[in-house]
Amino acid sequence: MSLIAFSSTTWGPVEKAILSALAHDFGEKERILDEVQAKDFFLPEAQSLFTYMAEEINAGRSVDCASLLATASNETTRNLIIDISAAIPTSPTQADSHIGKLKELSRLRSINRAIEEARLKLERAEPSIEIATGLETAMRDVETDAPSQAITIAECADKALEGVKAAMNRGCLYAGIPSGIPKLDQICG
Repeated sequence: MSLIAFSSTTWGPVEKAILSALAHDFGEKERILDEVQAKDFFLPEAQSLFTYMAEEINAGRSVDCASLLATASNETTRNLIIDISAAIPTSPTQADSHIGKLKELSRLRSINRAIEEARLKLERAEPSIEIATGLETAMRDVETDAPSQAITIAECADKALEGVKAAMNRGCLYAGIPSGIPKLDQICG
């Protein structure tokens, strides 16, 4: 198998599903998703295996993992074959499910990044109503679209909003003006 340069513009449903499975199996969601946005893949060994397996599945053929394992040149490649083959979708429904998970990971990453950015700004004493608005939106989005993640992210947002309240008390923000943001108005009185 030769290494093939892979652009995300050429990815079909199966390729995206395998990528999603890899992200899940290797526990490197953040790094892989970042590299997806850069239209690159992550390991040379995985790139060639991924390309080969995707081509076989898209052509309607099953992947002969036993033969791949027999010809694998090193332990890393063997582990990749095992992990990829264990998570390859076998139907369009499974592929759609994997793609959905990939999209959800990307959305949650954006929310977490917004919260982390707000936290850093608050630590540098750079609070603003825009930060609070962004946090409120993140909380609302995650409570609507991903209830399983709502508690953790809402707790992070609550802590950052407490920082906004403290900043207002220090005179860093205009106090006493209703923001129209329920959570902010609740904690800031």
